Amino acid sequence: MVILMVLLLGTAGCSSNEKVSSIYQAQDVNAVQVKAYNDFSLHIADKLLEESNGENLFISPLSMAFALSLVLNGAEGETSAELQHTLGIDGLTLEALNEGNAVLSDLLKHSDSKVELKIANGLWTRKETPLEDGYIRTIKKSYGVKVETLDFEDAGAAQTINQWVKDNTNGRIEEIVDPSLLKSNVLMLANAIYFNGTWSKPFENSLTREAPFYLADGSEKTVQMMRKKEILAHKETESFKAVRLPYGSGKWDMVVVLPNEGLPLTDAVAQLFSHSDTWREGFKEGEALVELPRFQMKYNQSLKDTLQRLGVNKAFDSATADFSAMAGKNSGLYITDVLHKSFIEVNEQGTEAAAVTSILMTGSAPPPDKLFQISVNRPFFFAIEDHTTGAIVFMGTVFNPK
Repeated sequence: MVILMVLLLGTAGCSSNEKVSSIYQAQDVNAVQVKAYNDFSLHIADKLLEESNGENLFISPLSMAFALSLVLNGAEGETSAELQHTLGIDGLTLEALNEGNAVLSDLLKHSDSKVELKIANGLWTRKETPLEDGYIRTIKKSYGVKVETLDFEDAGAAQTINQWVKDNTNGRIEEIVDPSLLKSNVLMLANAIYFNGTWSKPFENSLTREAPFYLADGSEKTVQMMRKKEILAHKETESFKAVRLPYGSGKWDMVVVLPNEGLPLTDAVAQLFSHSDTWREGFKEGEALVELPRFQMKYNQSLKDTLQRLGVNKAFDSATADFSAMAGKNSGLYITDVLHKSFIEVNEQGTEAAAVTSILMTGSAPPPDKLFQISVNRPFFFAIEDHTTGAIVFMGTVFNPK
């Protein structure tokens, strides 16, 4: 199974017990910024699909976009320009970027009281690694970042970070970093998100049955196929069928896109990813019979090479990276890796998902002392989006459900 998933980073945690409404309105959303993030999602999804060779893949492009926004706040010069260009936000000031992220995050967290969304951001630094006061103030104010100083030489530092990850993903992701990795770095940024949405009308367990799922190589496997009939938004084109499966009170949904028989998903992706309107617009309401396999998967991947292919190069180069706004002009700070870990389960009741994206950084010079009718029975595409903001929150392609 290949799944690509888009997750959002916000300013603070949110639980299903929070019933207060957002302090913002839908019209407060920076539509240009949301479109840029959605385009970035398609671009990075496309690159990772090229590299996957049909293997299972599960990522969080929009979570990366927000994590990179945290790094962008500490970047200067060409390093900043590359990050902005890759995110598609050329010309957007940091003030506008941070305000747009705050609005988007708050609206997403309060979009639907029946959908649980928890979000958290953290930054951990090695002892004796000073960061600019202005940078710390900004990320705390705009993103609610938890900032903590740890002894990266002590195995307990990794344990502290991993416990934070576990706490903020409801235990679905238990760790993101090991002690040996921390020892070679001086700073780590991370964001975590947990999503739990029940279908507006669940699939009935009694209707789930064994059924064949036809893999891309022509073979087949037996899966647990869920089934339901209801009034749903759907569309049909010359190349694919699509249906929207709503969560909660209907402000979130999963869009399932099934290429027509004879059109491999790898070929259909070029069309689907050319513009999100291809699969997001033109739906009509009507009775639909849906068969969808249950699936669950975990994913763990370094995103360094993919981000470099998208144009983020100076940030990874000790000779060219400029993060002086984060740690001063003589810090020599640069990104060593971007790690991503995620989880998703889709069943009769709904969807549970979690993801963590971390950015590891170190200095170029040696640090002093311790410092350094649709029947989804073949590969398909899906996305989950929020109607209040228009943001694509999850997206994926499933080649082999497990």
